[in-house]
Amino acid sequence: MEKLICKNTNELEEFKKEKIMTSLVKIGFSLNDAQEIYEKLKDKFNEAKTTQQIFNIILDYLKKFHPDIAPKYNLKNAIFRFGPAGFLFEKYFSKVLQSYGYETLNNQIIEGKCVSHEIDIIAKKEDEIYIIECKFHKEKYFKTDVKDILVFWSRFLDIKENSKEKIFPWLVTNTKVTLEVLKFAFCKSIKVTSWNSPLNESLFSLIEHYGIWPITILTTLKDEKLKIFLDKGIVLLSEIFDIKKEELISILGKDYDLVMNEVKNILNLTFSK
Repeated sequence: MEKLICKNTNELEEFKKEKIMTSLVKIGFSLNDAQEIYEKLKDKFNEAKTTQQIFNIILDYLKKFHPDIAPKYNLKNAIFRFGPAGFLFEKYFSKVLQSYGYETLNNQIIEGKCVSHEIDIIAKKEDEIYIIECKFHKEKYFKTDVKDILVFWSRFLDIKENSKEKIFPWLVTNTKVTLEVLKFAFCKSIKVTSWNSPLNESLFSLIEHYGIWPITILTTLKDEKLKIFLDKGIVLLSEIFDIKKEELISILGKDYDLVMNEVKNILNLTFSK
C-alpha cells in the first residue's frame, strides 16, 4: 500500500522518494550523495505523516552535517517569514538587486498619463530602468496568475505613456507563476522572476549565487525576536552586524550564543563571542 503524506493544504499526496532526491540535487548534492542521504533518513521518512515533518527531518540533518548547504534548503520558508504583507519582501528583493549593481528605490509614486501609481521598486542599471511589481504570497501553493500580470501591464502602460525615459516592466514573485503568465510575459516582453524560473535567473538562483541570505533564514531566531530586527529595518542576515554587540545581547538574551553561532555557520565567519 502506498504511503500518503499530508500537505500544507491538508490534502493527501503519495510519498515520492523522487521529490526528496530532486530537492537535494537542486541545492547542490550529486545524485549519489542525495541517494546516500535518503538512505540515512529513510526510517525517519517512513514515520513522517506530513510534508512539514519531512522538511524538518532533512533540515535538521543538513544543519548538523552540512551547515553550509542548509540555508539553501531553508530559503523558500525563510522568504515566507517576511509575510503576511509584502513590503518586507519588496525591501529584501531591492537589496538583492543592489548586490547585482542596481540602484533601487522602493515605494515610489509615479504619475501615469491618467492616474498616479505606487511602484514597489524602481531599479536602474546603466541605461536600463525597470518598473518592478512584487507579488508576495504567504502560502507555497499560491501562484501568480494571469490577472496579476494583466493589472501590472495596464499600470505599466499608463506610466510608459507619461515617461520621458525608456522603461521596462519586471514582475517578481516568491512562488510560482502560471503558464498563462509566462505566455503573456513572452508576448509583451515582460521580465518575470519567480521562485524557480527562469533558469539561472530565478529568485532562488539570484539569492543563492551571492549568498544574499535574509535574516529570516535563522531557524534559531524566534518570531518575536525576528520582529524586533525587522522593525529596525534589518532584512539581510549580514546586516545583523550593523547592530552593536551590547544591543544584540539585549535583544537575544539567553539565545545570543545559539543565534550567533548559526549566523557564523551560515556566513562562514569566525568571531569572538
